[in-house]
Amino acid sequence: MVVTKSEMVAAIRKVKSVIPKISTIPALMGALVNDGYLIATNTEISIQVKLEAGAGEKFILPSKALDMICNLPDGNVKIECGDKDVITISAGRIKNKIHSVPVEEFAYDDIRNVSEENATIDAEKFLRAISRVAFAADAKSSNRLMTGIYLEGVDDGLKMAALDGHRIARIKIPATGVEGMKLIIPKQACEILSSLDLHGKIDLSYDNYAAVFCNEDSVVYTRLISGEYFNTDQMFRDSPIRATIDRKEFSNALTRANMCINSEKSKVPVVLDISRYEMEVSIINSTNDYKEVVQLAEDINTPIRIGFNPKLINEALKYFSDDEVCIELTTPKMPMFVSETNTDLRVLILPVNIAA
Repeated sequence: MVVTKSEMVAAIRKVKSVIPKISTIPALMGALVNDGYLIATNTEISIQVKLEAGAGEKFILPSKALDMICNLPDGNVKIECGDKDVITISAGRIKNKIHSVPVEEFAYDDIRNVSEENATIDAEKFLRAISRVAFAADAKSSNRLMTGIYLEGVDDGLKMAALDGHRIARIKIPATGVEGMKLIIPKQACEILSSLDLHGKIDLSYDNYAAVFCNEDSVVYTRLISGEYFNTDQMFRDSPIRATIDRKEFSNALTRANMCINSEKSKVPVVLDISRYEMEVSIINSTNDYKEVVQLAEDINTPIRIGFNPKLINEALKYFSDDEVCIELTTPKMPMFVSETNTDLRVLILPVNIAA
């Protein structure tokens, strides 16, 4: 096949994140060109992206071949599979032969065969919402449920949630035909979907074990995380102390306070002292006594002093889009809730104990 380097590199970048560096199946450490598509899998997640130049072709590109293609000069690249699965890559005055493996050894699930239930969702709204909650999932957690993003279809839309034991993020988007859906998607699969920059509609098919997200140009197959997800609805509630604050000013104050923390392992929290129209952000440790006052948009009648890990708040603030956010508090031992007006995103963050 003859393909432009730019087209080939774009396809490789979309699939490379799931190619395992080490595998008991050597074929899976490369990508399969299969009749107009480039496919990669780690057996848990598979990605299939359109590669029109590969129509009628079927061979495996080993990882070294993928790296070689990405480092070729711009222009056309000729890729051929000859006898004994030898891949020949030619570009201008460059020619390289790389040994591959038989295509029969590339074992992956037929990613279009999950069809027990189906739904069609708006790609941009779905991916934007996924990216706004995925940060709260912990891909390295020993609790499998915390490594994924929960999707639940309700009468008027699709709810999404993620948590890691210190924070919970949830959001809801309008959607139809999703009633009864309850899926836990691995965080890596959600990150892959977000990286594909899909537009238009996504056809989602699923059963009890796997889900397939199909778009005009890409298909992503993922195994599902089994189990009953946490009831996050009961964890969110209205709080008596409400304040509106400039999101950027709040974030900048937390960033400066975080600079005063002596080490990554330090357990000294940032203290938020809220009273009337002001929030004092402070941190006191062996080397710093930092204080900064941030103005609130309204008068707070009930003062409160509460501690947090500033990184948890700051990371959450990145995924809000309004200039101002609303924070809700109850007591120094209860969570803080962060929300905004223009979206349904809401984040719960647990506090840290502070000295009296």
